[in-house]
Amino acid sequence: MKWLWAIPLLGDRIVLLNLDEVLNDKTFELSFDWGVFKLRQRGVLKDVHLEVTGNIHIDDGHEVRINGHVAHLSDAPFLLLLRFVQGAMIAKDRWVFVKDLTDENILTNEGLYQGIGRLKKELKFYVDWDKFLENGEKKYRLSSNVTGLIINRKKLVKHENGRIRDIAKKLP
Repeated sequence: MKWLWAIPLLGDRIVLLNLDEVLNDKTFELSFDWGVFKLRQRGVLKDVHLEVTGNIHIDDGHEVRINGHVAHLSDAPFLLLLRFVQGAMIAKDRWVFVKDLTDENILTNEGLYQGIGRLKKELKFYVDWDKFLENGEKKYRLSSNVTGLIINRKKLVKHENGRIRDIAKKLP
């Protein structure tokens, strides 16, 4: 059985412990004085809850919450994620075509894989990427595992970035 462990981020607590003392092997929860954490097996991904808060932090970027964990994205990856969210909320089959991404100046044909790679890099501690974003022939979509989409449209339509405002205005 393989476990997915995230590399600690700056400011995270690093704890040395005896797993026998804190791991409940039936529920896969680690129990500490300061909290309970649920582990997940690699390749097993239930629902991913994604919230786009519309909050911007000067030093950290755009705030999104994934299963309750706060992540911060820089401008281009955030714009790309927001466009995938729009596709998930509007398109019947949830697909976002590469042609649309290039026509909307979100990505260029030359920078397609670089743009996807940057989003992947910024979300790597929060999601199992292969289960988060699906790709087909010249198209991408958020996986059907991504549920519970919560979007603060009110904040996004007032965003300083015009492209983010444009996408937000098209959200239901």
